[in-house]
Amino acid sequence: KHYIRKLMEEGWDIPQLYLFSENDDLASPQALSHLVAHRKQLHGPDRIRSRVWKESSHCAHLFRHPEEYKSSMKAFVDRCIMYGLQHRSRL
Repeated sequence: KHYIRKLMEEGWDIPQLYLFSENDDLASPQALSHLVAHRKQLHGPDRIRSRVWKESSHCAHLFRHPEEYKSSMKAFVDRCIMYGLQHRSRL
């Protein structure tokens, strides 16, 4: 809870990707969904993205869903590159 609360307070104005599952036994999917919604409200849906799977063990998404995981990562990296090009002076 402390970790999620600290993330809620962070002012990072950079692209972010949250990967998690609905059956994660270590990280609360409800808390992460709330965090993503909060951060989208602060920074916009173009900067904050998430990929949520129905079933996938904690940190096993690449192994359980390799194509979806790789696709999400590629889209995120592409978005980060574009963000960097658009905001060079701030970086």
